[in-house]
Amino acid sequence: MIHIYECSDGATIYHEVYKTVIGAGWGEDFQLVLEDQKEFDLYLDIIKTQGVDFVIHTLEEYDEYHVALPQQTA
Repeated sequence: MIHIYECSDGATIYHEVYKTVIGAGWGEDFQLVLEDQKEFDLYLDIIKTQGVDFVIHTLEEYDEYHVALPQQTA
């Protein structure tokens, strides 16, 4: 599962992406930083089309859960 954390440096809001590591306990490996809204939106579009499960953790401590399903083709 992918965890996306909304972060702030005081002036701007950005997102850090981590991937859950399953093995000897649970942990998360850092993947990348999404520096602006355009990168964030593009990243969400990509993982949604791949059918990846992800969680967005916002600054307000509210977890918004998403389950992305594979795109249906006609």
